[in-house]
Amino acid sequence: MKKLLLVPVVLCFALASCGGPSEADKILEVQSYTQIMKSGTDFSDPVHGKGVGFYYGAVSGTEGVNANGIAYIHVFEDGASTVTVNLNIELPASGTKYVAYVQDSAGTTSLKVGEMKSIVGDVRHSVKLETKENASKTLSVKVRREGRGESVLVAEGTMKVPAATK
Repeated sequence: MKKLLLVPVVLCFALASCGGPSEADKILEVQSYTQIMKSGTDFSDPVHGKGVGFYYGAVSGTEGVNANGIAYIHVFEDGASTVTVNLNIELPASGTKYVAYVQDSAGTTSLKVGEMKSIVGDVRHSVKLETKENASKTLSVKVRREGRGESVLVAEGTMKVPAATK
């Protein structure tokens, strides 16, 4: 009797091992991104030189919007800046997109970072802007859902200088 029970179990394992990767399991595309991250007290970029400023801050959804993320700015000695915004937020409805902006605290100077993209098709959205302008005065982050004739604020945050490490 025990041998009879063993046969269906062995057959199940054999069938499971015969299946190869499905079409959904295949890698469709591989993309590589260079990301400059602060490490220690000094950082540099091969193009722009030594880093002279680093700012970061949390980005949260506005009332009724479930979103969270981080934004940061690297400022380099040649005056260039790299602005990055990463946000976890639901995919935008058809005909709309998420666009990130940074602005000064008074709201007089604004810089469009760009349209946020979900590289893998889920809630993770990101955008990066490399500019020759010094973005250290634009520390307020605004993410808007744009399209269909509307522009709605869906997430915001404020960046700051990191606390000194001891």
